[in-house]
Amino acid sequence: MGAATVRAPVLGSVPHESRRSGRGLTLIELIVVICIIGVSATLLLDRLRFYQEAAEKAAMEYTVGAVKSALQLQVAAMLVRGEERKIESLARVNPTGWLREPPPGYRGEFRAPQPAVPRGSWYFDAERKRLAFTGVRIELVTPYTWF
Repeated sequence: MGAATVRAPVLGSVPHESRRSGRGLTLIELIVVICIIGVSATLLLDRLRFYQEAAEKAAMEYTVGAVKSALQLQVAAMLVRGEERKIESLARVNPTGWLREPPPGYRGEFRAPQPAVPRGSWYFDAERKRLAFTGVRIELVTPYTWF
């Protein structure tokens, strides 16, 4: 019987799988995963902001619709009572008094200078005689635009 010969592996001949010490991620794979998570989070936050603004706009439009209806009822009541000359005075009155309850986020009546009002809030500007909403690109709603 002859002596057994042991061959040393030649550099580069060892299969790729046997060179890896474990089943972990390489640095490149980790960077790719982090980038994918970052892009996904950015897209998610952008959509979330879009839907939040859409909900805020819908709530604001609902409140404006309620104020318009209340104004029309006030005008109709004045016409029935024969007070046509007093209709113009409605433009100087806080319209939240016509509603059953003030709109959500209503902060009250303010005279100049107005305090810092958080976004999504309503207030009545007593100097300018306007109902104002802070948020969604629409700042002031005047009674003259309600008809």
